[in-house]
Amino acid sequence: MEQEFNIVLVTDKNDPEKKLKGIKGIDKQGTLETFSLEDAIDPRQFSRFDKSLNPISLAKNFWNLITNPSNYLFYSVPEKQFEQLKNAPGDLKKYEANDQVKSLIKELAPMLDESKINWKALEKWGITKDDLVQNKSLPDMLKGNGSKELMNVNIEIDGVKFSGQARVFLDLNKDEIGFKLRTKIDIPYITNFHGEKFTREDNANLKKTGNLGRIAMLQLGDKVEPCFVSLDRLTNRATYMRVSSLKRKENHRGAPISDEAWQSILAGRAVYLTGMKQKDGTFVDGYVQANAEFKGIAVVRSRQQQQTTQQSYVPQKFRDQTLSDMQHEILSTGGTIILYNLNCSDGKNRDIFYKLNAKGIVKLYDANHPANRKLFEEVIRCEAAYKQKHGIADDSQNKQQESSKKGRKI
Repeated sequence: MEQEFNIVLVTDKNDPEKKLKGIKGIDKQGTLETFSLEDAIDPRQFSRFDKSLNPISLAKNFWNLITNPSNYLFYSVPEKQFEQLKNAPGDLKKYEANDQVKSLIKELAPMLDESKINWKALEKWGITKDDLVQNKSLPDMLKGNGSKELMNVNIEIDGVKFSGQARVFLDLNKDEIGFKLRTKIDIPYITNFHGEKFTREDNANLKKTGNLGRIAMLQLGDKVEPCFVSLDRLTNRATYMRVSSLKRKENHRGAPISDEAWQSILAGRAVYLTGMKQKDGTFVDGYVQANAEFKGIAVVRSRQQQQTTQQSYVPQKFRDQTLSDMQHEILSTGGTIILYNLNCSDGKNRDIFYKLNAKGIVKLYDANHPANRKLFEEVIRCEAAYKQKHGIADDSQNKQQESSKKGRKI
């Protein structure tokens, strides 16, 4: 007999139109990733469940990760009735599954019992529960992650006082929940991690992007398992995530991930995605990679650039032209700008692109060179993001037209 499946649909209580959406997954922030029912072609695009509502395509802790499940109304709909519901939603009350979902949250992935946490053990290090609550670290720590920031540690041993900073993790290896502290190291260089030997190239990758860039076979208990390895951004210490725990995603921040790209991600490599939506509503392109610290996929950011950009100096003026406030902010934050008709050192006037390189040094690129013309798209995106951030009307389309008239290909 063919097994019957349901799909769970949701409506967001904060959505004035109360549109029905299917569940695709959940991001690290605990926000449901949904797909419009109107745009769906096949019910298998959504997460499918057996009739008892036990998830078959998601990790067991899926429900527990939802930050605000009370914000949603849940409906469990037989897969066979998908087309009918899509074309004429009608009365959804008979499909309501809110009580089932609440029960499932409690049954499958209960939060850690805070009553078992030995807070007095933490206080010996000069850190209190209130400290972790105030910096919003506790919810993440209850899910197995570390504190959101380095905590000030103060302890006295035999009359000698010690102080420093460390990232705090819950220690779940005993019945009574304790704590683990990881201090920061300035220059990480790893030769052996859980039995896996790291090369100079491996360490160079970790230093540059924070990710190993390949799969490591780690000795975890009595098993050797394929894992992603990354550096903790706060402590510079290595951390891992099993490859088997990374669930297939169709997109990242709305940018589609092809099957070929997904295979590269599973191999630990970075892939380039276009059209990733940011919190401010703007869209960016860039590389993403499996990240062991974030327990999922994350944008690849140059650690070297993050460390050096803060120390880099962006002048207010280049030769005969003074940067506008917009141009200076864009360039200072790693974006790309263009200066028109700039008087260059050889006495000729040119249009020049400027951007920071990985070392935080301002580099220039001839805008008339065919290989650099694509940078004009970066200029447009950077200016659009700046204007949206500061509430300024965007005239990038006019700029594109003006550029085309000058013979510049976009």
